[in-house]
Amino acid sequence: QAHFGSTRERERERAQPEGARWVRSEEGGVDDEAMADFEDESKSLDERFTAAVDFVKDFKPSKSVPTDRKLILYGLYKQIHVGDAKDEEKPGFFGGWEAGKKWNAWKEVTDKGLSKDECKKEYLEELKKQKQEFE
Repeated sequence: QAHFGSTRERERERAQPEGARWVRSEEGGVDDEAMADFEDESKSLDERFTAAVDFVKDFKPSKSVPTDRKLILYGLYKQIHVGDAKDEEKPGFFGGWEAGKKWNAWKEVTDKGLSKDECKKEYLEELKKQKQEFE
């Protein structure tokens, strides 16, 4: 996928955590169908979560979402898809600042002892808040 944004935009996109990546494009706007699925309470939790993850991939906020808020989504996403963060997997000093922040966000979710469904509900709630605050 070709990207013609500035170097700064590319660096910012690379710095965003997996599961919490906001993609900017020339078209602008949000896919209304994905948003309807994400917020549609008649859909199952799994369907809404899948729609939310798809929404995050294309979300183009008008305001910058702070890294700590993106890391909330990252930690929940990682807990849902990988399971518990283990201390022996914690990145060392030379693993880099970003890897450490991501692991800490994931570990915070692990320490809450939430089920996958509880994590999905929290992910949906946090994404809804981010959409309202930063769109």
